[in-house]
Amino acid sequence: MTVATLLRAFSSAGESLLQHRIRSALTALGIVFGVASVIAMLAIGQGAQQEVLEQMKTIGVNNILIQQVQLVANSEGNEGKGEKLYSRGLQLDDAAAISTMMPEVERVSPVIIADATAIANQKSVKLTLKGVGTDYNEMMALSLSSGKWFSAEQVARMEPVAIINAGALKNLRVKGGNLSQIKISGIWYQVIGTLSPIGGVNSTGDAPVAFIPSSTMLYRHQNRGRVTQATFAGAGGRRGMFIIQGEEEEEKKQAPKFNQLDELVVQVAEPEMLGPASDILKRMLKRRHNGVEDFTVTVPELLLKQQQRTKQIFNLVLGTIAGISLLVGGIGIMNIMLVSIMERIREIGLRLALGATRRDISIQFLLEAILLSTAGGLAGLLLGFLLSYAIEAVAEVQTIVSPISVVLAVGVSIATGIIFGLHPAKKASKQAPAESLRYE
Repeated sequence: MTVATLLRAFSSAGESLLQHRIRSALTALGIVFGVASVIAMLAIGQGAQQEVLEQMKTIGVNNILIQQVQLVANSEGNEGKGEKLYSRGLQLDDAAAISTMMPEVERVSPVIIADATAIANQKSVKLTLKGVGTDYNEMMALSLSSGKWFSAEQVARMEPVAIINAGALKNLRVKGGNLSQIKISGIWYQVIGTLSPIGGVNSTGDAPVAFIPSSTMLYRHQNRGRVTQATFAGAGGRRGMFIIQGEEEEEKKQAPKFNQLDELVVQVAEPEMLGPASDILKRMLKRRHNGVEDFTVTVPELLLKQQQRTKQIFNLVLGTIAGISLLVGGIGIMNIMLVSIMERIREIGLRLALGATRRDISIQFLLEAILLSTAGGLAGLLLGFLLSYAIEAVAEVQTIVSPISVVLAVGVSIATGIIFGLHPAKKASKQAPAESLRYE
């Protein structure tokens, strides 16, 4: 077939569709919504995957998080009945033991969290104060917009130095990020750095946060492991965390807090070591805490991978629904094309009588189905873009329309026209000229 013949076939197919505009538009609706669904679902899937990857970068792909759990009296889950189990909770000694006894561990950072009030530039703001180690910024992928992180020497000397985030600067109404000193809970700190407004803790919002050395936190603010007369009296003469079991008649009471640390962030050398290392950490800490499991060991990367898998399954289900829409649209095209053959039998017979070949008739009807599905695909593409932006604006879910999804959607729509147009085109080409001309 020459190019001129093919162009005439395209022109004839277009004229036939334009003669029945409403029917053609209604026929293409299935393709429109099917392609729009494919675009929107793939955009949601790409956005979810990107979000998980960003979260993994934020938490660090090789990190294990150990968090303190405050147990209560008569707590279940510890071995022994009627037995008093004692634990001091997470301590700096635990961090040192992990670094010394586990060669697969590269870094360990203690985390001590407290609520505080900060004053600067005659403004006061409530913020979260975190005492951390020298490697915490690298472990948690915190980037600095200015200044530097505190050094090992500053941690050893318990210096009053602080790094603040963009949320604290914003609430203190500091312009240009220029802040040299800040007063936190009555203690003046030298601001040696500010965090970038993206990444790390700032990726979760604009909550004001200040980071100081863990040693400074324990020395100048709170050290729950330090024994004083007041804390000893407040614990009822018991230092440490006692879990009393087998006494159901006794009212459950919150155990006193004597843990120095709220969290421990442990970074291993290779991602493959995350699972075995977390098991070893759990056994080690339980042994060091006298059999009391007053902590949780979490592997954020595994949780995020599980979350990513869940989202992939969800997107697969939605993609299947979108595929069903395309299937319904393709069946609609085939149905309408079969009806169109019955309406145009005399036209087919006349063309055959005037010299058109069966191949010409087949190609024209096939081109009509392809044009119909392609037009529906382009309209669905536009609707898919609009749906993606609407979902991102209304549901606050990140969506990414990739070039691959555009090519896939348009390709699927064209393939739908070809697949569901072959049978009507073949049937039209088999019409007998004499019988077609006599058809009423």
